[in-house]
Amino acid sequence: GYSPNRGPPPMPSSRMAPPPVAPKILSAPGGRSGGEQFSKEKIEIRAKNMRDEFMNEGRDEKELLLTMDENLGGNEKAGNIIVQLYADKSMDCKAPERKAMNDILVILYKAGKLTKSDIEGPMADMVEFIDSFVVDSPGAIGFLGEMLAPFLDMKVLDIKWLCEKTALLMNKKDQKEVIHKAILEMKKACGDGSARAVFGGPNEVKALEQLLGAGEFQSIAAQCL
Repeated sequence: GYSPNRGPPPMPSSRMAPPPVAPKILSAPGGRSGGEQFSKEKIEIRAKNMRDEFMNEGRDEKELLLTMDENLGGNEKAGNIIVQLYADKSMDCKAPERKAMNDILVILYKAGKLTKSDIEGPMADMVEFIDSFVVDSPGAIGFLGEMLAPFLDMKVLDIKWLCEKTALLMNKKDQKEVIHKAILEMKKACGDGSARAVFGGPNEVKALEQLLGAGEFQSIAAQCL
């Protein structure tokens, strides 16, 4: 017979959701709330709907946070999946849609609905593999800069992190472009003072010079900072 020491019992038939309904995922311990657990596909559908509603309903922040709680509260991986989805979509969409997704991520983070690790993981992937996006989307490095800017400004991400991830790019030209565009987009979004504060401190300059070479970084700094 079944021994309690030999793993979980077979799933009762009531838990077996028939296709095309997405299977439920067991709640991880320490969930943010006791909401229903969704598959990755279902979370992505809800994240797309959330973006569309935000754009079509006057960018209502209160409604956005309610939607996040009602639809995705308690789904431990929801934040990470939303950031990954929006980051991927941002590489190939129109400017208003990209701005809406970036703004949603900032609002959710400030409201405590996303964690630092929700942001860091997907953003690290975007930086490391940005060269593959450039093939189909020539503006991809600039779009990446738009996404990075607010999170660098809020100190969710920092220059040490950015240099470590950018160093994984094989092409020095791409490395230089990532830093250059990140500074330009930060100036545009957050102002010259914020860009100087984030990129111009002594430790930051040292890390950026190690990444690009002192001459290359000073040339960017002279243009941008």
